[in-house]
Amino acid sequence: GNGLTNSKEALESLEISGWIIAVLFIGIDVRYYRWYVASVVERAERAERTREEEARRRVAEERLRIARDLHDLLAHSITLIGVQTSVAAHVLTADPERLDRKAVAQALDDIAGTCRTARGELRTTLEVLRAHDTVVGAGAGSVSGAEDMRGPLPGIDGLAGLAETGRVAGAKVELSVRADGIPPSVGAATYRIVQEALTNAVRHGGREDLTVRVGLWTADGALRVSVRDDGTGGDDGSGGGVGPSDGTRGFGLVGMRERARSVGGTLDAGPGPAEGFEVTATLPLSREDEVR
Repeated sequence: GNGLTNSKEALESLEISGWIIAVLFIGIDVRYYRWYVASVVERAERAERTREEEARRRVAEERLRIARDLHDLLAHSITLIGVQTSVAAHVLTADPERLDRKAVAQALDDIAGTCRTARGELRTTLEVLRAHDTVVGAGAGSVSGAEDMRGPLPGIDGLAGLAETGRVAGAKVELSVRADGIPPSVGAATYRIVQEALTNAVRHGGREDLTVRVGLWTADGALRVSVRDDGTGGDDGSGGGVGPSDGTRGFGLVGMRERARSVGGTLDAGPGPAEGFEVTATLPLSREDEVR
């Protein structure tokens, strides 16, 4: 009797213990499963946030690049139009009795040409901006697709055209290029730096017979850029040389420095060694970074 009772109690105790152990294991397994699911969800959410942040960062960088392009384009074009308009006004008022119709016609043709060029560049830039408006929330891959719509970047091959616009505006531009095989990103940064420097020289040079010397050459694995004028101004923001193009301290120079940094380079600006103002940049050739 007692032995049988003890055996039954032992079996019941063992059965209860088994259920308790099973419940404990099930509880541990459920908790582990919940932890595992939570960790997977957290990783997925973190990865999604990272992708969204990367997409926003790239969109912001591209918009900053567009803003710089618009600044360079509009400052350059408006400055040229202002100078050309002044030329036409001077011809009209200098000697009304002997009006130089050919000079007036040439000035107006130059203004029309500047407007056409500016309109074309502005249209291209705005097309990129509109493309971004449709892909802001679509992820980083779509941003790359929009960037592909930029069209060819300007490069050092376009410097001759910039020099010609400076000459049309009344400055003597001497261009010397001793460089080839320049990466597209470095060429684009160089084009924008020279464009801004020429714009500021024409706007703030302070003399009618202004001379601007633009030089490019390669040395020690880098492209060296120099834009020097013989104007009468400085870099104090009140006008002069290739200093600020907008009449405020350093705004134009900030844009040029950003262009240089976008390809890992550096840029310095200040009064020339003897007169005028000078911008110098050193742009490494070993990088193929995309211009932002």
